[in-house]
Amino acid sequence: KRENRADSCEDPVLTALLGSRTVTREMALQVPTVAGGIDLIANLVAGTPIRLYKDTPGAKATEVTNDYRLRLLNDETGDTLNANEFWKAMVRDYYLGKGGYAYIHRQNGEVVSLHYVQEQDVSVLKSPDPIFKDFDLEVAGTRYRPYNFLKVLRNTVDGATGVPLTMESSKLIETAYAALVFERNAVRRGGCKRGFLKSEKRLDEEA
Repeated sequence: KRENRADSCEDPVLTALLGSRTVTREMALQVPTVAGGIDLIANLVAGTPIRLYKDTPGAKATEVTNDYRLRLLNDETGDTLNANEFWKAMVRDYYLGKGGYAYIHRQNGEVVSLHYVQEQDVSVLKSPDPIFKDFDLEVAGTRYRPYNFLKVLRNTVDGATGVPLTMESSKLIETAYAALVFERNAVRRGGCKRGFLKSEKRLDEEA
């Protein structure tokens, strides 16, 4: 007899396991390996002091210790985030978004503060020319030139946006997330249920 099979999957667990979906930042952070790895790197970056050096002709580079930029990068950014929180946020956007962005606030040509901007709030307006590449950044309806922002980009090919893990390793993250969803649903249902087969005829013990 012809076997009847369902054309579509109604079980949300199987849909999560077999279906293809866009991997989001929130999904990636549900995977312990991804969340733990990014948190570890963010803490390392935030806890590593940034140093400045001056290139002196005919001599070795000498460290600069009295530059105002050191305070902005290692202590107080002039924003609501301190330097530790600033770099953690930049690293998270570096791996899970299109890049880390911070507005460089200048007064009389001197940098007075760094303001972290969530990558979701930054729109990139790129030129269609693939050779002489150019772009502007738009935040809250205001257009800025690239030099107004500090950008930390991952595997960028245009200098404007990076490639996040959610795009580069989407299948791997999706599979790990689906496994977590499956385990969660199995626990909610009290573990894996036994399956049963029906037969129109009486079966002997061996069958």
